[in-house]
Amino acid sequence: SDLHGHEYGEDSRELVERVAREDPDLIVITGDLIDQKSQLDMVPALARGLSAVAPTYYVTGNHEWALGSKTVKELKALLGESGVTVLSNRWEAVERNGDRLALAGVATGVFLALGGDASEIQTVAGSITALASALADILTEGKIDAAAGRKEGDSNGDGQ
Repeated sequence: SDLHGHEYGEDSRELVERVAREDPDLIVITGDLIDQKSQLDMVPALARGLSAVAPTYYVTGNHEWALGSKTVKELKALLGESGVTVLSNRWEAVERNGDRLALAGVATGVFLALGGDASEIQTVAGSITALASALADILTEGKIDAAAGRKEGDSNGDGQ
């Protein structure tokens, strides 16, 4: 988290190697990855490196939104193309060794003050409602991934 565009060696290899030594089950980048549009250049190598270590997830931070929604869209696309799952007003259930964890990325509204579209408030509210419902399901029965429309064990969403 909070790399603020800092690179750790060529292609951030030092950081990727350090993370790999920890043998994580998953990696979560919780925003403030970049501070300047020019720092987008460092994203693909870092994202590919981290996603090769473990499943990697990303949510935006206020520094990304300060760069504007066009740059945020560009950043999300780069991350997605590089193997990172972008959680933007959505969530995913992750299971490891029988334990379930819900990872969620919900826009907080900080982007509204930075020129975002006020209509997004309804999207955010709907995401929070869906997340609360899905989390309740995970905590009680753990059978249905309602927000993603998948049954437990159904990795591709086809119901089988």
